[in-house]
Amino acid sequence: MRNIVDPILKTGACLINIGRSTFGKILHIFTPLMDRLLCKDAIFIQMSRQQMQKSSEYFFRRYQLPKIVACVDGTHIKIQKPVNNSSVFFNRKGYYSMNAMVVCNYNMEIIAIDATHPGSCHDSFIWNHSDVREYFSRNINGHFVLADSGYALESFVLTPYRSAEIGTHQHIFNIRHTGARNIIERTIGVLKSPFRCLQRCLNYDPVFCCHIINVCCALHNICRRRNVSITEDFHFDDTEEALDENEPEHSAVLRKGFGGRVQLSAGAFGLAPLAPRLPCPDLGFLPPPLPNLASR
Repeated sequence: MRNIVDPILKTGACLINIGRSTFGKILHIFTPLMDRLLCKDAIFIQMSRQQMQKSSEYFFRRYQLPKIVACVDGTHIKIQKPVNNSSVFFNRKGYYSMNAMVVCNYNMEIIAIDATHPGSCHDSFIWNHSDVREYFSRNINGHFVLADSGYALESFVLTPYRSAEIGTHQHIFNIRHTGARNIIERTIGVLKSPFRCLQRCLNYDPVFCCHIINVCCALHNICRRRNVSITEDFHFDDTEEALDENEPEHSAVLRKGFGGRVQLSAGAFGLAPLAPRLPCPDLGFLPPPLPNLASR
């Protein structure tokens, strides 16, 4: 028997004045249903030429970075210790979690969410094995996705320079990159601010936690598109830290990624080594992520 009453059950049961056990049964029926019916219409990655142009203009006007269409980052959602395979859910921060990959646009709408990986998986592993990366690599045609130094530099993914010296062109690029990429951190904060269950511990099995995260993201998008006021007066620090500076450099450099970054900066910035990536085991016991690009 749980020592702490689940906040979702407690709050929901009080609001509609029914028993917690009854509300729990409704929740387990209604949430997967919302995941299937609501998410496919509220979370979609496809962008028209007009949308890509609008995004490019926004990032160039605000941060002097052209052809940016999206930002990606990961965030940990705390969960109770799973019954099976609990060790893979234990993250480097010292608790059990789901590591959710979030991709947003300039309007802080979540255009892709993958909450199917346990907390031990690194952000870059989730990205490299996602349909979202495959979609961007084929469809954004010379545009870019912003990511932090935990991701690999690619022809369509822009990451900051490592060890850029203050006052250099690389440092100026990093400043602009950090300012522009801040939108994904704000998006995650705005997502978790009204949906407080994502800030606390989800006392459910991992599969049901995935449904909850997906539905929260869909409701977040509906609020953004309908201009429903969501307070941004919060401070939520859940951004991933950069990789350890003592890790060895890559033995091979992604030429297209460097070329894209140099071309973007129009010769104003030099080259720098690419951050290393560590392998992570493939874990396939969770449901497929959203959005399901194969069905569209």
